[in-house]
Amino acid sequence: VTIGLPKADVVTIYRAQWINGDEIALSGFTKDASKLWIARMSDGTLREAITLSTSVNWNSDKMWRVGLVGVDESGNVVTQNVKNNSGIIEFRYPESLEVFSTDDMPKNVMSYVMSQSRSAMVNDAGVLTTWFGNGDPQTVEGQFVWAN
Repeated sequence: VTIGLPKADVVTIYRAQWINGDEIALSGFTKDASKLWIARMSDGTLREAITLSTSVNWNSDKMWRVGLVGVDESGNVVTQNVKNNSGIIEFRYPESLEVFSTDDMPKNVMSYVMSQSRSAMVNDAGVLTTWFGNGDPQTVEGQFVWAN
């Protein structure tokens, strides 16, 4: 299936992840905002984008603070955002993409990925932490360096 995304001079896609057997969530940036799209393979459509933030766009520093995190174990779409200069995690219904719950993002997180019940996070000191569901986080020995 080929799905027509907005042109590269209009949108920069930053992250993509399967959210179920038929749909892929895509987050990215325009000159005015950060956005989230859902592409459906069965009919080759791209749902209209929702705006995640108008304060973070493709000209912003630290764009990684806003966008797709992944999908939780219940199939909800999870995004990260900035509120009052602090990071938050947003849990969204997959059909409407409406936020139904939020949680504070730990400070200094550089990368946060969720795939159903598995989560991984790397902070700015290069420490990798992983966990399953609501289990105890486990820190992986060593440090990881992200290229800028």
